[in-house]
Amino acid sequence: MDLLRRYGGDAKVLAGGQSLMPLLNFRLSYPAALVDINRITALSYIQHEVGQLRIGALTRQRTIEFSALVREHLPLLYEATTLVGHLPIRTRGTIGGSLAHADPAAEYPAVATAMEAELVVQGSKGQRILRPEEFFVSYLTTALAPDEVLVEVRFPTPPPTSGWAFAEFARRHGDFALVGIAALLDSEGERCRRALSWSSLTVISTPQLNSAVISPAS
Repeated sequence: MDLLRRYGGDAKVLAGGQSLMPLLNFRLSYPAALVDINRITALSYIQHEVGQLRIGALTRQRTIEFSALVREHLPLLYEATTLVGHLPIRTRGTIGGSLAHADPAAEYPAVATAMEAELVVQGSKGQRILRPEEFFVSYLTTALAPDEVLVEVRFPTPPPTSGWAFAEFARRHGDFALVGIAALLDSEGERCRRALSWSSLTVISTPQLNSAVISPAS
């Protein structure tokens, strides 16, 4: 926190580097300093509690992909993770890095919004808990202050009878999606709790689908 505060908005946090390094290579970002947080092992975990799954921001995407807890309690997150880039990217990339990068074409911002996750942010002034619609501001822009870091993501665990779907369209496997959607149905299958598409400057929540009644097949 001290390093981030010292450089103000001119420092970048380095986690997996899968989003940041391409920006540096293409000269799209010119940070005065890189703050490497990879050795903070306390930020890498997957913990199940009553009603939610807590995932540390430094948890690798590959760890999420092979987590039995994620497969059991968050199948939507598991399905989305299998579509993230390629194996080397998932091996190094972190869930926190993807969310903090805030690319609307990425999978995790869509899942976090669909599942109404809580994003826990830590800074020199203390801790904040933000909803996805508060956290994601615009393209590659979040509500993180210059001295704040995303430290945890809390996903509510839907009942086993809930329905879910994740789909995306890309030119090739591993490419960023041109368009995609994540959806979660309530346990009765009568209402779409949340559905979203990322085809603009930020993840879009679609309220008209949130309250849509799904008629049973006749």
